[in-house]
Amino acid sequence: MTLMSVWPAGFLQTPRRSNGWETAPFDTRATFDPETGPPLMRARVTAEAWSASATFPAVDVAERAAFLVFWDEIGRGARPFLWRDPDGLAIRKWTVAPGQSLRFAKLSATRWDMTLNLIRLPSTPWWATLIPPDRLVAPKAAYDLQRGLYHNGTAQVGAAAAIGAGPSLIAAHGLSDVRLLTTGGAVTVLLAQTLNAGWWPPSPPPLLASITVFASGALA
Repeated sequence: MTLMSVWPAGFLQTPRRSNGWETAPFDTRATFDPETGPPLMRARVTAEAWSASATFPAVDVAERAAFLVFWDEIGRGARPFLWRDPDGLAIRKWTVAPGQSLRFAKLSATRWDMTLNLIRLPSTPWWATLIPPDRLVAPKAAYDLQRGLYHNGTAQVGAAAAIGAGPSLIAAHGLSDVRLLTTGGAVTVLLAQTLNAGWWPPSPPPLLASITVFASGALA
């Protein structure tokens, strides 16, 4: 199981750019009405969420089916997911807005325009920076040695619960693809590795900064 659901690969990756993508920040100001003069306002948060409305044009039967599988995966909009922001393509954390947020407008027997109302959340998981830039796949586990951040696939843990003597990974992850990143930005990909407890890269690169574990085939 991955650490978070991601936008489905079998669906359109970006909405219609003309009249199909609108965003706006939530109003997070606290407002006070003094006895005289204009209202007084102050910021209530340091990071703000944004609302978004996305229209995906002419969705075909296969794309609609792929999205509905994803819709069930996120609890019909109840759970957050990762998606590349159409404004800049950075990976961000999203959730579906409350209310009637998913709509299909039928164009023909095999085509629909799909509209989805979303909320871009102010925080994104730290391990999202370890996802390869050429695809959107969530890891099964992530070990950021440089920053001292570790998620073993079950929970975020401290270094002592993540890395054993040797060094070695304490948790087992089964058949997996592994992405190694150095402090200089060099990437090594190991495909179809069996990660039993105690595994470590057989020939780790110098200045290893992170080990990110993905489902087998995700990086092929």
